[in-house]
Amino acid sequence: MKQDKVRGKSALAGRVGWLCLALCVPITELPLPAMAQQAKSLADPQNNGSASANESPVLRLRGSTDVKAAAVEDPFNGESVFEPAPGAAKTESDLAVSVPLSDEPTGREQRAQRETQVVDPINTATPDSRANVRAAPVEAGNLVVPEEEPYLPEGFRAGTWSVFTRVEQALGHTSNTTSSAGGRAGMFSQTDATLRAQSDWSRHQAGLEARATIRRSGEEQTVPDLSVNGNLRFDLVDGFAASATAGYRYTTEALTSNSLGSTVSQRPGVHTLTGSAGLERSGGKLDLALRGSIERSVYDDASLSGGGTLSQSDRNNTLYQVSARAGYDNGAALKPFVQAGLGWRVHDEKLDRNGQQRDSIIYDLRTGLQVDLGEKLKGEVAIGYVAEDFADSNIDTLSGVSLNAGIDWSPVRETSIRLSAATTLGGSTTAGENGSVNQNISLEAKRRVRDNLELNSKASIDIARYGSAGGTDVAYGAAIGLEYWVSRYLSMTADIEHQQFNSATAGNSWNATSFKLGVALQR
Repeated sequence: MKQDKVRGKSALAGRVGWLCLALCVPITELPLPAMAQQAKSLADPQNNGSASANESPVLRLRGSTDVKAAAVEDPFNGESVFEPAPGAAKTESDLAVSVPLSDEPTGREQRAQRETQVVDPINTATPDSRANVRAAPVEAGNLVVPEEEPYLPEGFRAGTWSVFTRVEQALGHTSNTTSSAGGRAGMFSQTDATLRAQSDWSRHQAGLEARATIRRSGEEQTVPDLSVNGNLRFDLVDGFAASATAGYRYTTEALTSNSLGSTVSQRPGVHTLTGSAGLERSGGKLDLALRGSIERSVYDDASLSGGGTLSQSDRNNTLYQVSARAGYDNGAALKPFVQAGLGWRVHDEKLDRNGQQRDSIIYDLRTGLQVDLGEKLKGEVAIGYVAEDFADSNIDTLSGVSLNAGIDWSPVRETSIRLSAATTLGGSTTAGENGSVNQNISLEAKRRVRDNLELNSKASIDIARYGSAGGTDVAYGAAIGLEYWVSRYLSMTADIEHQQFNSATAGNSWNATSFKLGVALQR
């Protein structure tokens, strides 16, 4: 009996052991659950859906993504005394005329597709503290591909560069073809061409932009405005970056410019060459930036109405300048800064046509705030003092308060508003006069109503306060327009614009209203 009980217990123990073994072996050989397998495949885009035997499955949340560091902005944004903002006057002639839009017509800005997010483990450069870069997600998850907008230009690849092109041809009618007192109404045509190239490198950054605007009318000769600008940025050790820029611009001077001083029959050309190099440090409590630049201005001889030419070689000059900037970063959205600039203007000829020496030293001091709330609100505003001290004792120092700003605001999606302000100094060729302090303020708004329809508007005011001569010129401008895309490569444009120029000189005031229709091709 005892042997039977022992034999029964042994048999029961054996059955339990075989049952445990049978249950354990299949569990170790069972495949991973389908959801875990899918999560692993999504988390590892290089895996191509096949799980490795020696890796543990990781389940990650959908929708999370790695974000590429935002491009570092120019710390000298709004540098207008030495480097005027795009669209602002750069030369003495531009400043003296102080006429917006008509004398220097510009085309629309070309929008581009959003950049594809790139994750580069080699890029260890510290982003600028002002960039307000979004923190990386805790769980990486699968990458979210940005939604492509169907009517924005795709561009094309040229090696490691992305290139975008646009050409617009427009015809219109204006009530004042010469943009001067007593000007007649007539038809005009305008051609705008733009080429932009942007590097697509994991480290460092470079860009190139070329623009051309040609305006023709019945009574006024062709008005060209050509420019090409390039920039290069090197990310050095963490927190340090070096930059360099170079540019060339060709434009013409208005026949009514006070700087000409004579009756001319054709608009004389103005050549401007620029170059700069800078170094900046960011990422700590104190952001520092230093820039040195050079600007060369050359004026063509003017053809006189009565015959002969007017030499303008005495206006040719070179401007050397250095600017330094320091900003305090306490981690908040508002960051105060101070900036100081010093420049030397040297003319090719020691004495001008009046026997005066117009070489000068320019001082620029400003303080302001920089704001960074991401895509909603970003930019800066600064107030300061600017002065130009001439070598000739018979010419008084030109000085005034400066206001510079560049703020981008997006109150709702697909709506952008930009406020710009720039203070510049205008020269003079009249004996004893020191020129003018010019202030430009403009407000632009764009609204994408549909994928293929965009509305735009602009309002601006230009104020020129003359020093020794006295008096103030004021120019107002307002424009509205739209652009309708027929396809990704073809669009139709329409614009209406009004200008009002009130001159301190009797008989020089004028106004003009114009409209134009155009066709644009883009890639």
